[in-house]
Amino acid sequence: MTKDYFKNPALGAFLSDLQEIIFVNGKRLSYKSICQDAKLTKRNYAKIKTGDNKSIYAYYAVFRIYLHALLERPNRRLLLMVLKALYEALESDFETRKKLNRK
Repeated sequence: MTKDYFKNPALGAFLSDLQEIIFVNGKRLSYKSICQDAKLTKRNYAKIKTGDNKSIYAYYAVFRIYLHALLERPNRRLLLMVLKALYEALESDFETRKKLNRK
């Protein structure tokens, strides 16, 4: 028997956006380097970007790559903006789950 799980499309979109806007060590991370750093297969990373990965650990493995880069910056404004966007993505997926559970 398989356990139902909910997708996380807002969280996936958020992580996909991070790849475009956050530079790590002065460069935009490639698909390949994200997979290596997060220890994910390309297939799993593709599922994360669409919010279709079952493991919350996998989402965090990607986010923490950027979190370390943000924490190293002296200006915390971007960190606060990213954390706010993360909160909004999580809240969006949470609200969607609540609606689905009511049905």
